[in-house]
Amino acid sequence: MNTRDITILGLISLLLLASGMAVARQLETPAQKAQFQAQWMQNNLAITEVQGKKIYSIILHFAQLDETPGADKKANSRAKDADIRAILTHDEYRIYHQHSREMLIQEAQEAKQATPQNAK
Repeated sequence: MNTRDITILGLISLLLLASGMAVARQLETPAQKAQFQAQWMQNNLAITEVQGKKIYSIILHFAQLDETPGADKKANSRAKDADIRAILTHDEYRIYHQHSREMLIQEAQEAKQATPQNAK
C-alpha cells in the first residue's frame, strides 16, 4: 500500500467517523441530551450542584418539548436559553453562549457534509 492509498483510507475513515457521530447525536434521548449538556456545564463552568440540577431540569424539559410533533424548536431554544441565563452568572452565561454558538455551527457543517450535493 502506498502513501496515496493510506491517505485515502484515512480520509474515508474520518468521514465515516464524523457521519457516525452525527447519527449518534440524533439518536440521543432527551435525558441523555440533558445529562450531557449539564455535565459539560459542571465541567467547564464550575457551576454548583444546585445550578446543575436546575439546568438539567430545564434542558430535559425543552428536549422533551422538542420531541413533540410540530414543536417550535427556535422558540423552545430561546426560552431554554432565557431560563438558563437566569441561573448562570454573567461570565458563566457568556462561556455557555459561546459554546452553544460553536456547537450550532459545527452541527450545521456536519449536516451540510452529510447532505449529498445536487448534481449539475
